[in-house]
Amino acid sequence: MMNRQSNKITALYCRIGDPCGDMDGLIHRNQMERLAGYAAEHGLQNPEFFCDWGFPGTTPERPEYQRMLREIEAENVSDLVVVSMNRLWREWVAGYKFFHSVLTRCGITLHVLQDNTIFTPQDLKDTAAWYEELLALFQLESQKGVRT
Repeated sequence: MMNRQSNKITALYCRIGDPCGDMDGLIHRNQMERLAGYAAEHGLQNPEFFCDWGFPGTTPERPEYQRMLREIEAENVSDLVVVSMNRLWREWVAGYKFFHSVLTRCGITLHVLQDNTIFTPQDLKDTAAWYEELLALFQLESQKGVRT
């Protein structure tokens, strides 16, 4: 019987926000080659590209990002590989929500090439817990400053 994990895909997410003119093809190809090379080198199964070219990272309304989310929500993904965190999102809060509400719940391992970092589902849960503590501290400090 085949291991269920081996049926899952490794999502390779790439994004370039602004067109770069003549460099577009080279930049796209470089990002894709880095992701594919990493997946092969680390034995990540069933790689599938999700590439949004010309979409900013400040909005989740990106077609391939949304398609990737649907695959993650359907529990068809085991690992997510990105060149850098800002390929997924450019805003801190959006990144936290992605960690907390999607990746941890679905048990995804996140690989970030730029930082040479692998976040297991437990690492992502710990990061979400740390963020919640930090947010509570900021809220407490801001309330202290508003006293009348």
